[in-house]
Amino acid sequence: MTRLLDQTAPVCTVNIADDLAAQKWEELKLDVVAGDPRCRVMRLRLHGARTATHRSVLFEVEPSTFKWQFEYDESLFIAAGEATVTFRSGEVITLKAGTICSVLAGESSTWQVHKPLRKFVVLTSS
Repeated sequence: MTRLLDQTAPVCTVNIADDLAAQKWEELKLDVVAGDPRCRVMRLRLHGARTATHRSVLFEVEPSTFKWQFEYDESLFIAAGEATVTFRSGEVITLKAGTICSVLAGESSTWQVHKPLRKFVVLTSS
C-alpha cells in the first residue's frame, strides 16, 4: 500500500516508482503553444522550510510545447521522459531521464516535451 504524503511532517517521503494516483495532485496551468500538456504537480514541501523560499515539487507533463518563466532558482532532476528547452538567449538544452539541471530565477524558456516528462524540482530564493 502506498503511504500518503504528509507535507507538514519533518520528513516527507514518496517513492516515484510507486503508483502515485492516491497522492494529492494539482493541475498546473501552462502558457501552451501547442498540444495538450495535462500538467500536474504534487507539492512535497510547502511548510516548515528554514529558508525564505523552499518548495519541493514533483511535476508531470504530457508531450506539448509551452512557455515557462523561472520565478525562482530551480534545480531539477528528470526522472522520466524527454524535452528540449530553448532559452531566451537562444541556448538549447535536451533534458532526458537522469539529467540534473539548475536554472536561475528570471530566465524564460520554451519547452518542447517529446515524451511524457516527470521531474523533481527544488525551488529556492533568498
